[in-house]
Amino acid sequence: MARTARWIVVAAALLLPVAASAQPQGKCVAGKTKCVANKFKGLLKCHQLAETPGKPTDPNAKDCVTKAKAKFDGGATPAKGCFEKLEGKTPNDCVTFDDTAALEAAVDACVDQLVAAVDPPPTTQSKCNAGKKSCMSKKVGGLLKCYAKAQTPGKPNDPNAAGCVDKVVAKFEHPTTGCFAKLEAKNPADCETLGNAASVESLIDACVQAIVDDLAPSSTTTTVGPATTTTSTVPATTTTTVATTSTTTSTTSTTSTTAPPANPTSLDFIAATGTGLCGDRRRNDLTVLSDLECNKLYIGGGNATVTASTNPSGVVNRIAITGCTGNSCTLGPTLAQTGPSNSIECTNTGCFFGSPVAIPNFGTSSCVINTFATPVSGTLDVSTGVTTNLGFNLQSATYVTGNNTQPCPICVTAVPGGAFAPQPGTCDRGARKNMACISSNPQGLSRDCQPLNGEVDPGTGQATQFAGNLAVNLSPLTTGTRTETRLDPNGGLFCPGQGAGQRGCFLGGNTCRQVNLSGAPSGSLLPIGTTAQGRFASIFCIPSSTSALLNVGANLPGPGATTIVADLRLNP
Repeated sequence: MARTARWIVVAAALLLPVAASAQPQGKCVAGKTKCVANKFKGLLKCHQLAETPGKPTDPNAKDCVTKAKAKFDGGATPAKGCFEKLEGKTPNDCVTFDDTAALEAAVDACVDQLVAAVDPPPTTQSKCNAGKKSCMSKKVGGLLKCYAKAQTPGKPNDPNAAGCVDKVVAKFEHPTTGCFAKLEAKNPADCETLGNAASVESLIDACVQAIVDDLAPSSTTTTVGPATTTTSTVPATTTTTVATTSTTTSTTSTTSTTAPPANPTSLDFIAATGTGLCGDRRRNDLTVLSDLECNKLYIGGGNATVTASTNPSGVVNRIAITGCTGNSCTLGPTLAQTGPSNSIECTNTGCFFGSPVAIPNFGTSSCVINTFATPVSGTLDVSTGVTTNLGFNLQSATYVTGNNTQPCPICVTAVPGGAFAPQPGTCDRGARKNMACISSNPQGLSRDCQPLNGEVDPGTGQATQFAGNLAVNLSPLTTGTRTETRLDPNGGLFCPGQGAGQRGCFLGGNTCRQVNLSGAPSGSLLPIGTTAQGRFASIFCIPSSTSALLNVGANLPGPGATTIVADLRLNP
């Protein structure tokens, strides 16, 4: 595995407290571990100041971030960088070389995730938020100090020698005297997030373990203390369904006994743009916690740091119509791509659903490629646009790219793409870099341009990591309403495998206990060839991935919710 990728994938099962490895020893590796610790603490100090009431909200006020960065990488003089000075010594016992950029990118991504976990953007100043940054800095610094000691020649090579790791963990995680617990217990408390010590600790442990593995590869791993939590990966073949308290309500209509003038052969489902509000999430007393926007994808438990992403537009999926009784038509799969340059996607097992989905989230920014796990099915009333039991069962190939600005490769075209206007271009990166592609998406997203596992992004220094094929079943995707309720004592656990540290739903929603979404039928699609816009709602479950950091950042396993806006058109 590429060294720059290893900080993302820590383990298939994440152990709490942190797992410690017998460390190779050398002055250089111990020094590099101290360099990393100092950068972590420097950056977190900048964020702590930015969240302190009365201080500037810019973490780089008075060049705080710039100075922390310069101490690590040397700034304008790279030879003065912390790693470079260690590697430049003669003789030296370094086991890795020229890894400043890769480790710096890893530290930056981890800090972004930690900050967002405590204070989701935009920055909110409070004594509690600032205090939690100090807590995180102490734990990161404490763990790395334990590792640096173990890497020092002549010292025991166990990071937990004399209980070093245990002491650091106890100061952070104790339910009453732990660092977060004491801040949240204050009266009054001005904490923006509550009850997230476990999820933040998981993220810290994952970051530290992955970075240490990069600096000092070791083949022997022993667990320090009891393994209190195990996060299991759900096999890609498993379909995760929302539990039985969900309700689906379809808009009622009167079905004419008169068949359409000519039976249509297929339905084009054209991903479109949409705005406005399409639902909400609610607390235990059913007061509204926040509204949910149309055409947005919300993912993860209540301690997720992932903001809602916009569903991509422009792509056409063609669904077969196998027969009609009156205006009620039975839907089934088409078997192959059609249209200009095969730009119209099919709807059978393995066919692509829409464009790749870009999910920005700092170091765990991801690109998701959706394909159908089973053929599309259901019924459609062509006189009203109402769907019944519309089955969209997906397999979501998930790649952690770490590119917050552009999580997915794009098809660079001369003219922006659009529905029924596929444009030729060239993939800018990924598995088909510099190869021909077709895009019907205004942002250039294309099924032809998929991420490449292990590819290093030159802008971030981070390697793309395949995080697994996740089973995501949107069925039934409805033009009616969807409601999921998990009132106490269920405690906001919406999905199988969702643990106490994943209670609730979506960014900053650990008090979320109900999710409501509304679809909307398109209205009549007659005569054949008429285009009308509908909205399709789904609340579903997302299993854990094989990336420990992604599971923490997205708080998986956990719920997902989306409304997909689409133009519909019948074909003769």
